Amino acid sequence: MGDPLRSRLSSSSLSSLCSSSSLLSSSSSLSVCMCDLAALNHGRPPQKQVVIVLVVVVVFVVVVVVVVVVVVVVFVICCMFVVVVIIVVVVFLVVVVGTIIVVVVVWGLRRLLESFLMALGESESQFLSF
Repeated sequence: MGDPLRSRLSSSSLSSLCSSSSLLSSSSSLSVCMCDLAALNHGRPPQKQVVIVLVVVVVFVVVVVVVVVVVVVVFVICCMFVVVVIIVVVVFLVVVVGTIIVVVVVWGLRRLLESFLMALGESESQFLSF
């Protein structure tokens, strides 16, 4: 009676649990099994351990999901940062190279126009000298 587990079990469940090991004691009216109480829980963990295992599994799954989400978000942010940096560099290079090309073309056209005008002016002065 002092043991709560034994008091919860009926005499028929005790006899069915211990009949295979033939450890029944017929000295009491309840046919109390003499087998160890740990053998009654053999094959299934106690309820408290099941709850702890479930909590650990849920926490593990939540941590794994959070880590995967953080890694994906960081990867996407880094990729976006890399894409933005590449776009900025390409735009900068296009602006700088485009400006250089425009300056060289304008300078070349100016020189070509000056030489053409000088040639035109010389031919004009030669024409006037005749």
